Amino acid sequence: MEALRIDWNRSAEDIENLVHDRSRGGTGAYTHHGGRRLEILAATATEGRYDGAPGRVVRAGTDGLVIVAGPADGAPGRGLSVARVRTEDGTEMSAADYFHPEGGGLTTGE
Repeated sequence: MEALRIDWNRSAEDIENLVHDRSRGGTGAYTHHGGRRLEILAATATEGRYDGAPGRVVRAGTDGLVIVAGPADGAPGRGLSVARVRTEDGTEMSAADYFHPEGGGLTTGE
């Protein structure tokens, strides 16, 4: 299962491919948020570059949210636009609905 855990230091394209490949299976690619497992069901790499540590949520809106992906070498990373997630209890929802109650400055990870 560790192979399905998202490494936010990987490129946004690599993570997009992992999410897409796993969206057809029973268990999706996952990360942790607030100490809980969160599966990412739909995501696409963005064209924009974003500052911040890999795994940091940099923008949240009605269309989803963008998480910084890429090497943590100080250079701006590409973003991964996350559209759908699945919680530990199996509830599927839009990423915007999941993250909205917590506001800005969110990070993934444990």
